[in-house]
Amino acid sequence: FGEDLLVAPIHEDKNDRQVVLPPGQWRYLFNHKELFHGPATIVRTVPLDEYPVFIREGAIIPLKVSRNYTGLGDRDSADFTTWLIYPAGTNQFTLWHPQTHPTPKPTTVKVEAGIGLRVTFTGEHEPHLLRIHSAKPPAQVKLDGNELSTGSWRHDAAQELILVTTREYQQGQYEIT
Repeated sequence: FGEDLLVAPIHEDKNDRQVVLPPGQWRYLFNHKELFHGPATIVRTVPLDEYPVFIREGAIIPLKVSRNYTGLGDRDSADFTTWLIYPAGTNQFTLWHPQTHPTPKPTTVKVEAGIGLRVTFTGEHEPHLLRIHSAKPPAQVKLDGNELSTGSWRHDAAQELILVTTREYQQGQYEIT
């Protein structure tokens, strides 16, 4: 499903799925701790309430989440755009807003992973939630040069995520070290 998502078809009445991964590094959407190296064929047991969805390392995926059944947010997320970020090298994604803005002005998110992590928003400003895959907690999170308090971000060690909530910003430049 595009370059960043692989959705394996469900065509048999059983939980075990054989999935052929293309070249690259992939993570399972519902438990992204495990890294798969493609090309490879894997067999995975998928619960009935999940789909076999894999995300490419380096992916930046925007979501509108308003219910908790995916584990990616809940009703409190409805006023935000949720960004799933799997840092690897330099990547960017442009989100167009034709339904909400009379003159479509996109939001572009650029992610640069190296010694630290830089996430830059340009274009339309909108409230957002960042869900950044990271096994290690950051020492510091800055937005537009100002250190964010731990009330606006946290590290979830169990899910290996940095979670950042932002309603307003001036420039949209995050630095995570």
